Amino acid sequence: MNPPQKKPIIYPSRAGHASKQIRILLGMKWYRRHLHEGVAAYCREQGWLLDSFDYSPDSATSNIWDGLILLHEGVNELHPFFLKRVPIVTLAMTEQGRMRLPCVGQDHAAIGTMGAGHFLERGFRRLFFCGYRDAISHARFSGFQREAKKQKAFVREICLPHRTPRTIGSQFILNWLSSRLLEEKPPFAVMAAHDLLGVTILDACRAVGLKSPAQVAVLGVDNEEIICECAQVPLSSVDNDLFSHGYEAARLLGNLIGGAAPPTAPILIKPRRVIIRSSSDTIAAEEPRLAQILQYLHDQIHSPEVNVKEVSSRFGLTRRVLGQLFAKAKLKPPIEVIHEIRLRHACHHLKESSLSINEVATKSGFSSARSFCRFFRNMQGCSPEAWRQAIKA
Repeated sequence: MNPPQKKPIIYPSRAGHASKQIRILLGMKWYRRHLHEGVAAYCREQGWLLDSFDYSPDSATSNIWDGLILLHEGVNELHPFFLKRVPIVTLAMTEQGRMRLPCVGQDHAAIGTMGAGHFLERGFRRLFFCGYRDAISHARFSGFQREAKKQKAFVREICLPHRTPRTIGSQFILNWLSSRLLEEKPPFAVMAAHDLLGVTILDACRAVGLKSPAQVAVLGVDNEEIICECAQVPLSSVDNDLFSHGYEAARLLGNLIGGAAPPTAPILIKPRRVIIRSSSDTIAAEEPRLAQILQYLHDQIHSPEVNVKEVSSRFGLTRRVLGQLFAKAKLKPPIEVIHEIRLRHACHHLKESSLSINEVATKSGFSSARSFCRFFRNMQGCSPEAWRQAIKA
């Protein structure tokens, strides 16, 4: 037996006369599959019709749609829609970082912070951000830089001379990046403004004999699986939750169509996590023993036996020498590094799963839920359950 079909939600037409099924347009200058899926999911729930174009609408079609969701910069072609008061939601702020229309955007600073944190927890102390001269790259670099400086790491921006490689040809960009990367002493890590640029950075490394991830770790943004997994070295990427980006934009559009007042500030979608693939799946340390120790901590942090005493014994070091190894690499003391890795694991499970507190404790290397809750409260200032509820609210 087929499940019952959900009836479409009907709003009054803009003319205030006959009611009709809502029909909206999603226009994207740069195609983002996960974003498209998020918009489509909301439309299916509401019984809306969805059109999707990769170009801007024009005055001849201004009577077709009840609302628009747009990912592009220009607004001149939208004048007929403004005159008819068609609700419009944008998926990004302007190149200058301003909100021209009701906007659902990404928390770019948080994306940069997450990228830097990924490199730092893997031992990299020389961090680079590669982007463009625009508001998005600037915001992502600000978060990236702030996190790196917070942990006293070296940080620098590599700013491409043009907005996109297509402007002047990919070979020019490849050659420019290759020469720029050769100036740096490995190991170092590079976060790209998006996945396609991340792949270009991997190509530039290969062109000049730099190995990824052994010498250069690379991270993209968007987690476009087709791009990341088909690269010569599969590319790690920040999952910036494009599905929620599209879904929340459609929800906001629905509110506007229903007569709600537009928001006075952009709605920002936070990134979910780093999807780790080969391009950054490494531990950076010039001292081989330290690299082995850090790799061991990441691989075995789920074991309650992992502590400073156990690590010292396993690698044939005194606790004093172990501390000196970490200090020489400008890392925090071993006990603090262990605590931070455990906390990241715990927060990931609390946010991304429905595991019980007991199960999260076990997977994060605690002998009991009680000891986990005490540790978590000391580190975060609240209980694990309260943190989970707040982050999912």
